[in-house]
Amino acid sequence: MRILIGAQNASTKFGGESLPPLNYFWILRSRQIETWLVAHARTPAELTELFPQERDRMHFVPDTWLHRLLNNCGRFISERVNDFSCGLLTHLYTQLLQRRIVRRLVSEHQIDVVHEPTPVSATVPSLMFELGVPVVIGPMNTSVKFPLAFRSRQNPTIDILIKIGHQCVDFFNRLSFPR
Repeated sequence: MRILIGAQNASTKFGGESLPPLNYFWILRSRQIETWLVAHARTPAELTELFPQERDRMHFVPDTWLHRLLNNCGRFISERVNDFSCGLLTHLYTQLLQRRIVRRLVSEHQIDVVHEPTPVSATVPSLMFELGVPVVIGPMNTSVKFPLAFRSRQNPTIDILIKIGHQCVDFFNRLSFPR
């Protein structure tokens, strides 16, 4: 089996969703399974240090001016709002650039399956389709709501923006996968 893992981030330093792609890559390679990793160019130094013998199996989407702009804009808004606004746009733009790399690697290395382990949200659209091989997405998670004991800390304006954001994500999903 020849596997390509595609993720926006793969890092031990970013935490959260950037760890699973890295762990899958490490586990599969330690078992001598033919595996490649495609991620954003924020972490090549870290990943090359972690896996110096695997450098030829790691490919990176360049950090463009649009990535930096969206990242800077996202710093001025709530993290929850950023997830479905600037963060979503960054994800989609990164995947657009990743598609070119993934399609080339699928062809060059006769990849059998593309695994997209992140984001874990079931509502975030994916541009990893029509690659000529099956795409596995997951593991998935759903939106986590504030526990009742912490609802007083929740900002009602953020709640409204999140509802609008969910509708935008649904709209993007319909654009990506028309029925």
